[in-house]
Amino acid sequence: MLNENNEIIIVDDVQDDLDRLAAVFHEKGIGCRAFRYDGIEFPQSPLLGVRMAFFDLHLIKGVDDMAQYTTLADALKKYISPSNPYFILILWTKNAKEKESFIKFARKNTSKDIPSPLKIITLDKLQFTDENKNLENKLGEIFDDFDLKSLFYFGDDVQEAAMTCFDEILRLVERCDKWGENDEYMKQVKKLFSAIAIEMMGLEHAKKKPGKGIKEALAPIFLHELLKKDDSNWNVFLDSKSFTKDTSVLEDGLKVKLNKFFNIDLNTEEKDARGSVRVVNIENETFNKCFSVNSDVFKEKMFVDGTMNKTEYDTKSVKIIALEVSAACDYAQNKTRLHKYILGVLFSGKKDMAAGDYIYELPFDFNYDGKTCSLALNFNYTFNEEDSETNKILGEKLFSLKENCLNCIISEYANHISRLGFTCFRKKPRKHGKRTEK
Repeated sequence: MLNENNEIIIVDDVQDDLDRLAAVFHEKGIGCRAFRYDGIEFPQSPLLGVRMAFFDLHLIKGVDDMAQYTTLADALKKYISPSNPYFILILWTKNAKEKESFIKFARKNTSKDIPSPLKIITLDKLQFTDENKNLENKLGEIFDDFDLKSLFYFGDDVQEAAMTCFDEILRLVERCDKWGENDEYMKQVKKLFSAIAIEMMGLEHAKKKPGKGIKEALAPIFLHELLKKDDSNWNVFLDSKSFTKDTSVLEDGLKVKLNKFFNIDLNTEEKDARGSVRVVNIENETFNKCFSVNSDVFKEKMFVDGTMNKTEYDTKSVKIIALEVSAACDYAQNKTRLHKYILGVLFSGKKDMAAGDYIYELPFDFNYDGKTCSLALNFNYTFNEEDSETNKILGEKLFSLKENCLNCIISEYANHISRLGFTCFRKKPRKHGKRTEK
């Protein structure tokens, strides 16, 4: 299957101008997509992955400026998806002086969801009517813009590191076929990758999802190759003024999004997978029978007296959840296992957790379902899904905690049940219910 490469696109209504600009990229072996604008045919859906977009400012002939700007704004929406995190807009035009006028037009019409570029550059067609060498030099200057270089080159580094990692693996298999034949080689390659998947995930999991096992196994090798790449572009992009002693300069809304990115997996498949967070059906009559506590009382035990009240319960701002914490080795080897869960709560808003080492609150808030949420566990309430009295209370899977986050929680739980420690007299009284996070 041929995959689209939308990193560089060119949109122009004049074929000669379109070909002249595209030729510079093609001669350097740089992929680009050239679109002849006719106002009728467009991509089936706006393009993803656009990093550099060349648009002729005048895409239609014989109309006034406002009509030209409206046409260009509409073309940007047709060709560039709003999901692109950033792109550079280069106005490839004979009317370079109109750049500011178009910017004013776009700002007045932001309600029309015109894709917003990270930077706008003008490339005057009238200056590049001779050989392509001058145009090539100008494009080189654009690519070397130090504010943008790192954002582009980091993506290139990722691709190169991935290719290097994959090529090194393939070189481990000896080519013993006759020239032009590869049957034996491909058999050995399949054996190699299947062995990697099995070693990473265990036989049964590898059979079901070999790709996942291979990617997890190669991830450290890929990271090693990526770290070997030259960091000078980042050194220029992030100068000494970019750094502060802590991350408090980040807005809270961005922090919770980052926490979600690093620690939360929204995939709801495999509801009993290790790390799954599932809703507990508190309407089920077995809840009290299973845990010897009413669901409202369980919620009260999670919070400091007075923090929660009946009104907040009624609004369902607090959900009782269960976190799957079965052994990593049993999961990897797909052994028949009891799916062990720890009860807890998922809630939004600021609420103080109850005192006691049995309460563990994630040390971060995260964005979920459009809200800033927290998650806390009660280590005194654990159960197995397979128990005849509890297997009916588990509901839908909301999300999973990613592996590193989950393993830290399990380590805390292990410390809680083993009560490791030594006798000493502290310099300062311990604050109950609070833990020092690494």
